[in-house]
Amino acid sequence: MIFTICGLYLYIRYKRYYLKKDFSEVIENDILDKDSRVPFVVKNKLERFSKWNIDFFRDNYGDELIYVLCSENKGCTVSESRLIKMQLKEYINKYLRGKHFRGKKKYYFRSEDYYKFIEDIGLDDEVENEFKSQIPWYMFMTYSFWMGPKGSTTTFHYDTDNTNYLCVLEGKKKVMFICPSGEKDIIPISTSYGDFYTVFDPEDNVRVSNMKDQGTLCEIVVEKGEILNIPRNIWHAVINLEDSVAFTFHYETLESVIYGILHKLLQTMLYQ
Repeated sequence: MIFTICGLYLYIRYKRYYLKKDFSEVIENDILDKDSRVPFVVKNKLERFSKWNIDFFRDNYGDELIYVLCSENKGCTVSESRLIKMQLKEYINKYLRGKHFRGKKKYYFRSEDYYKFIEDIGLDDEVENEFKSQIPWYMFMTYSFWMGPKGSTTTFHYDTDNTNYLCVLEGKKKVMFICPSGEKDIIPISTSYGDFYTVFDPEDNVRVSNMKDQGTLCEIVVEKGEILNIPRNIWHAVINLEDSVAFTFHYETLESVIYGILHKLLQTMLYQ
């Protein structure tokens, strides 16, 4: 058992740290590039989803029950957080369209680890029809959905999906990436969600500015109609600069699925 744990640990460290490609900026691409190890943005590729804004989801799926993440912790929003169940139209009317509610940015609807909103409401086929031809036929796709008020954040974390394409449907998002050369000062913390998070307030302007000056952090503003590639295992955070709607689609390979299973197994062994 000890040898198994050591082997898993070394394998995961190898995949997580030594197969990364360093970068210092977010480049612009015309297509979804095969090399997904660096961040890039693709513009004007979401015309098919131009009607998928906040009002569209309220008018068509307002009665759907959703879970909203509420957190007071700016440095790591998944710590000391709670989930609140409500109808989608209640969330939109109160936390996005409501004008008199303070602290709206603490409430974020993010269908990621809890359940799969896009599939639940039957829109996954439209996403797949748009992008399936752009990825290898043997890949399979999964989806996440994001709807948050201005100022809401996703804390610094990394993803283990083989690919992660952020598609902005309404509003603007600022995404910050920590380059592999700057990871030495990032310390993962253990939460009920795993060790994918760290304590780093993305609105800590002094720390962010210093890292940008050192060339270890870069950022980009992603606007409506744009797709951002978020590389696997790269620390990143997101700030909604406006009330925003987005979905992410991911595709997995056999190798990335096995990696994910091994990572969860190792987490279970280490934190039992």
